[in-house]
Amino acid sequence: MLYVLTNYFTMGVGIRLFVVILLCFIVILATFLYKKRGSITFRKIVPVFLGMVLLLAFVAAVPAVTEFVETVTAQHRLSKEDRDEIEAVRNALIDEGHIVHAAGFIEKTDGETVNYTSCVEALNNCYDMGNRFCELDFLNTTDGKLVCAHEWKQLYDNGEPLSEAVSLEKALTCKVEGEFTPLDLEQLVDFLREHENLYIVTDIKHDYNVDGAKLIAETCPDLLDRFIIQVYHEKEAGIVEKIGFRNIIFTLYRTDEAERSPRAIRHAALKHDFVAWTVKKSLIDEEFVSMIDENNGILFTHTINDPEKMKEFIALGVDGFYSDIVMWDDIKKELENGK
Repeated sequence: MLYVLTNYFTMGVGIRLFVVILLCFIVILATFLYKKRGSITFRKIVPVFLGMVLLLAFVAAVPAVTEFVETVTAQHRLSKEDRDEIEAVRNALIDEGHIVHAAGFIEKTDGETVNYTSCVEALNNCYDMGNRFCELDFLNTTDGKLVCAHEWKQLYDNGEPLSEAVSLEKALTCKVEGEFTPLDLEQLVDFLREHENLYIVTDIKHDYNVDGAKLIAETCPDLLDRFIIQVYHEKEAGIVEKIGFRNIIFTLYRTDEAERSPRAIRHAALKHDFVAWTVKKSLIDEEFVSMIDENNGILFTHTINDPEKMKEFIALGVDGFYSDIVMWDDIKKELENGK
């Protein structure tokens, strides 16, 4: 009993409900015995015991029932068409096994190869190389808009890197890494309308994820199926779903240990039909891969550019990778041949 009480909140909803039923059974049994026995001492002790058990049953029932209702409600929130769409994107991710990180490597005029640009030139290059999934970083400007960049210091104003956030108008006059063209949400939407078969995976920085998702939905309500929103905590997923997005990746690099526990993973998987889960390399082992697999998820990791390292993670059961590589076809063949 002590073990159950100390570990109750880490148990699944089914076990929690069983505990509630067991406590109720104890109450019924104690009541029956109370009526059968006439000892004064016994009659004094039983009411106190019953009161404690009933209190425990109530404490146990509230979170268990709440979680059960939340899970059932969430599961019925998605239509068959929604689930079919999610499954189609998930299968495409499995087939591709790759998401281009921040639009991928791009070469500067001096021959230096850089990454993390999320710029116009890198996006064009990513698409021209035949990639279907492109992750982009997003920053919130001082006027509440979205510009694609990993950090403000990547944007150069008259040769000097920015040290703080600026307006969208100002950001678009800068150069990414001193050379490339900044990309904003309006330009990105135009690009998606002109280029089919491309999904954008969002990495909206800082604490602007939900507001950023709302802004995307307001800007292009007809293109929500072309965006895969990364959420950083389970509670964000429900909000993003209510905004209208169906394709969601749960990326775990901002989560704490409790959010990555077996119980938390199971709870999140029951409530949300994620197209994929993403976790940083240092957290991957056979146990973690099995935990995702047991919850019918697919697992990606980031960021890996070495095919030999990719093979090691494939051997553990990882399904795909974020990488800066844009010429993916040859590496994909090599990885498939190595399986």
